[in-house]
Amino acid sequence: RGVPLKKTFVNAVLSRCVRSETRKEVFLRSQTIFPDNIEIFKEIVTLRDERARLLGFESYAHQQARSKLLKSPGDVKNMLDELSMHLLPIAQTELEVLQRAKNPSKGPFYLWDFDYYHDKVLRDHYQVDHDLIAEYFPAKVTIQRMLGVFETILGLKIERLKGIRDDQVWHPEVKVFSVH
Repeated sequence: RGVPLKKTFVNAVLSRCVRSETRKEVFLRSQTIFPDNIEIFKEIVTLRDERARLLGFESYAHQQARSKLLKSPGDVKNMLDELSMHLLPIAQTELEVLQRAKNPSKGPFYLWDFDYYHDKVLRDHYQVDHDLIAEYFPAKVTIQRMLGVFETILGLKIERLKGIRDDQVWHPEVKVFSVH
């Protein structure tokens, strides 16, 4: 009884379950599966900020930005604001399509509704069948080609490491890569 709160199960419920109440419950429970980590996370944030200030930085964000393309949190905010200005109209249009798919008379559109109605719009209006598409993209070939794209675009060299022992990975099917 119940749904395991692993990503694959949660995604399946959120994209396929017809009952909004079930999607809501699974979504909310999946967002709170590690409540003990909240205090640990708060401590990490505090310690990072403290360390950055001891090293002479205004904040942890300022410390991290020193070696990045955007040199300050203000630069990051400006870039994100500019992106938002261009992307917000597109997002609003897409959200309106999803709200119409839900039928506004059925109430407001919630975050746990997104995957279900997005999948529904893809199936109903564009005849997208994810199961059929998956047949054309076997994992082994898809991963190899995706890594090839990363190598080309990012100027990387990605090699699969051989001779990895089972005790060095969390699952026997895990593949380990070296990135240069």
